[in-house]
Amino acid sequence: QRNLKFKYLKNNKKYRFGNKNKDKSFYIIKRRFNATGMFSNVTFVVDHINYALKKNKIPIIDMENFPTVYNEKYKIKNSLNSWNYYFLPLNKFSLKDVYQSSNVMFSKDKRIKKTLINNDDELIKIFNKYIKINKEIIRKFSKIKKKFFKKNNKIMCVHVIGSIQKSVRGHSLPPDPDDILKESVKIFKKMNCKKIIIITEDLIYLNIFKNYFKEKLIYLKVPRSKPFFLGDHN
Repeated sequence: QRNLKFKYLKNNKKYRFGNKNKDKSFYIIKRRFNATGMFSNVTFVVDHINYALKKNKIPIIDMENFPTVYNEKYKIKNSLNSWNYYFLPLNKFSLKDVYQSSNVMFSKDKRIKKTLINNDDELIKIFNKYIKINKEIIRKFSKIKKKFFKKNNKIMCVHVIGSIQKSVRGHSLPPDPDDILKESVKIFKKMNCKKIIIITEDLIYLNIFKNYFKEKLIYLKVPRSKPFFLGDHN
């Protein structure tokens, strides 16, 4: 973690950091650093929001002092908390407020429930109520949608996760690039699509699609990984 003062903290123990908010009880959702992906983090957060509310505590997400693989060295959107890069805060309280308060607890580093969000009505309700995408991302999405997704423009979408699946346990290996291209071409022709969009963090998949589809391919110009099949993926 970024801040060494939290190195020896104990989960579910009451801590006093100051005299503020004496009538409030905070529950800091944190996770020790590991190579978990975006949706693993979101599922973890939703699960612990649910737990905090059941215990009548105010949930606060701390991915600043307990960073993830998505954290940057410098502030983004005026924050070092990587949760705020993508999502709106859960409530009006800042980390600064909480770490000056008199009644603070920390979450475990593991899930409470083992179910996936989409298989759990309780977690679905929490997700829909509390997980709100950052408005700047919504604006960018709307701009892209308006530009490419015309009324009669039939577009196929391919979402392939390649890099991190090769190194994190519990995941099946991603499809071979040639195989995913072959299947995509088959569907593209069968459905008579005009364009195809690819979503991937893996440069190998992007390049093989660019070489085949050329001007028919839509993709965002963002940094990507060039992974090795057995070894580091960045």
